[in-house]
Amino acid sequence: MSSKTLGHQVSLVRKIALLRGLKTFKSVSPNTRLLLHTDAVPNLYPGTTLVGPLPWLRPYSSGANESAKSRREAILEKASGFKFFEPGSVELVGDQGDPGTSDVMGAFGSADTPEQILEISSKFVHETDVQNVPLVTKAIISVWNTHKIGLLPGQPSSNLALVESAEFQRLVAMVMARLRFYNGVQLVRIFLALVRLGLDPGHKVFDLIVRSMKYHLNELDIISMSILAKCLSGLSRDKSLVYHESVMALLKALVLIVGGDRIHETIHPKIIIPLMQALGPIANLKVKMNFEAAVFQMVDDLTHDHAFHTLMAFYNMKYVPKSGSLVPNLAEVVLGSSDPIRISRYGQLAAYLLFFKCDDVGILAKFGDRLAHSLTNESSTLPRVIEVHSRFFARIGYHHPRLLDTIVDTFAKNEPQIGTETGAGPSRAQTLVNLIQSFSTVNHCEISEECRSAILRGLGAVVDELAAARTLLRAMEQLVVIGIIPDQSLLDRLFSEDYLHTLFNVPDWTTPFTESERRSSLFVLCRCLGLEKPGYTLPVHVDQYIPAHMHSKTLTKSRVHLADYLSIENTLNVLYDKECVRRGYQTTENYALDFLVNFDDEGRPVPTGEPGVKRVAGLILTPDLCCLHSSRPLGTTALKIRHLKLLGYSVLKVVVSEWSQLSSEEARVEYIRQSFAASSQ
Repeated sequence: MSSKTLGHQVSLVRKIALLRGLKTFKSVSPNTRLLLHTDAVPNLYPGTTLVGPLPWLRPYSSGANESAKSRREAILEKASGFKFFEPGSVELVGDQGDPGTSDVMGAFGSADTPEQILEISSKFVHETDVQNVPLVTKAIISVWNTHKIGLLPGQPSSNLALVESAEFQRLVAMVMARLRFYNGVQLVRIFLALVRLGLDPGHKVFDLIVRSMKYHLNELDIISMSILAKCLSGLSRDKSLVYHESVMALLKALVLIVGGDRIHETIHPKIIIPLMQALGPIANLKVKMNFEAAVFQMVDDLTHDHAFHTLMAFYNMKYVPKSGSLVPNLAEVVLGSSDPIRISRYGQLAAYLLFFKCDDVGILAKFGDRLAHSLTNESSTLPRVIEVHSRFFARIGYHHPRLLDTIVDTFAKNEPQIGTETGAGPSRAQTLVNLIQSFSTVNHCEISEECRSAILRGLGAVVDELAAARTLLRAMEQLVVIGIIPDQSLLDRLFSEDYLHTLFNVPDWTTPFTESERRSSLFVLCRCLGLEKPGYTLPVHVDQYIPAHMHSKTLTKSRVHLADYLSIENTLNVLYDKECVRRGYQTTENYALDFLVNFDDEGRPVPTGEPGVKRVAGLILTPDLCCLHSSRPLGTTALKIRHLKLLGYSVLKVVVSEWSQLSSEEARVEYIRQSFAASSQ
């Protein structure tokens, strides 16, 4: 009989004696194979038999001293009926006596289901027992631990039938009865289990725990604080709770504690992110900056899911990190994942990046590539992808050719199916509006005839819906920006007296556009039709909705910094006489030009005031008139250029972002010459 298989005599006798009456006890400990018994063991209920491993029997090492071996031999003399078995279950046959606290704890840890936990607690956890504090804590936590093992991904964690059972409510009652004996960590763990299991937030136990926690905050480590903050955050959303003020007070106390150096105790995503989510909305600037510092330390270790929830936490606390590289780094982690990303998460990410004003070229390019890839693999995501583009890429003016070309191709092939899919998502009408806005804002005119036809066909199908929503005028204005002239049926519906009367005379607080903006849109549309569809005659009643002052309004005047303007002016003076360059010119059609140069039939500039054969309209394109990080004009700027060409002007474009990179006067002169040459083409 090996010395490794025997335990201490005192432990053996005490533990076996305490197990009297426990009929079934399962152990997962593989360490001890000892077992079992005869009436020779003192205090053991007669007839009890033990089979399997006993986790509390600590086997001796092979180097045990002589004294230990002597005790072992004494045990064998008194208990000649000991037998040895392979690890398995432990069974005791008998019905008298109770196990000790450690034995019940072991039973809780070995149970497989919440029902087994409740059965054990109903037998051995008594209301009057002074030792029931750790047992009740262990019981409630074990119920949650065994319950969550069986949950499927995405399945709600609550189990109303379980928490409303008499056995579970008995445990909750014992928590309330002996609340003053629990320490902070025990309360936090009970709190978490009760919240996750779905106990009614209005239950009195939550009120008592929240009120008691304020006396235990200093006992908590940062992990417990993170768990507590997450639980409180969920309860704080329900303002109808009678203890809501206590919840908010406790959250504010946590903010003060975490705002110091406590947050740096353990820098781990599963701790920091829940703290940010729970405390961020009520945190002061110092705490938010501490959160940023903590995130900066762990950014290299974040998964894409952690990075996404970190961005969400910063967004919810309305805090833009001071470090310019932190948001791009987090976005890089999210977009760099090889795992597929849900289309809804793309929309959220777009909202976060827009809030943080992220204009990192690499992030924007990668984001667009991921959207294009998603659209290529699953065409049903088209409405969502278009929505993301219109709300983010178009709003910041970023032109992503691959994404836009993918949208064009997918839309042309799938336009009839848009809006027919089940589930939440933009309607067909809203998708068309988003699509036109996306193309017009970033001046994406590279649209196939198939796509143009699909857009007009789709608009014809939803024209009444757009008219009812008062978005028809806006859609038509943006449509002409990309060079698509509405067909006759759309124009007739747009310029109908009923629609214009409703648009301008019936108040509507659901439309974000003001009356002046609507009148301006109508004027721009009419101007476009006059220049690009000369044979079309506007109905007489349309003019009454366009104020007279708009006909003399200066259109799309650029805002050029004085230093840039003077630099360009000096270079023009090097090339041409001052008398040949007219500055700040306004055409008879009320288009504002930054400068105008007239040339005779031999290509020589002529002084201002003299007629010329060729008129060159100079436009200085500031960053607000161009796509982000590009010299590509935005849609409204491109429309102005197109109209100037229709009016007979050659257009010379000076892009400020390119001009500022020229370091010598010779380079600037060459730039202007090349721009003049390009304007002649």
